Amino acid sequence: MKAVAILLLAVLAVLFSAAPAAAQSECSFCELAVQYIEGWIAENATEAQIERYLEVVCALAPATEAKYCDDFVNIYLPTMITYLNNNVPPEYACSLAGLCTSADKAKKSMPVEIAEAIKTKLNRRN
Repeated sequence: MKAVAILLLAVLAVLFSAAPAAAQSECSFCELAVQYIEGWIAENATEAQIERYLEVVCALAPATEAKYCDDFVNIYLPTMITYLNNNVPPEYACSLAGLCTSADKAKKSMPVEIAEAIKTKLNRRN
């Protein structure tokens, strides 16, 4: 439990670094959060455990970031877990969820055909 608390504080420090809130884009927040989510999945954490970890992070977040953090957990966490469990590369998960803009996508572009195939496959499962 102590290790989880230390890890959560480290996540908090990274997610809410000294950068001003305006500079903290949804895309960069999502990409960083997905890296941690992927790690927790690799450690066999359940969706409920991952949600609790992120809720602790959000509760400790600066007020300017807490609402976005809570929204990310409530709205996008299940989608991110589904994507990662279905082998969507982490660097594309946020784009598929619509959290990265076309400018962000230009940096890491997934071929449209692959993105559409992934969306179709996931939609059939739901």
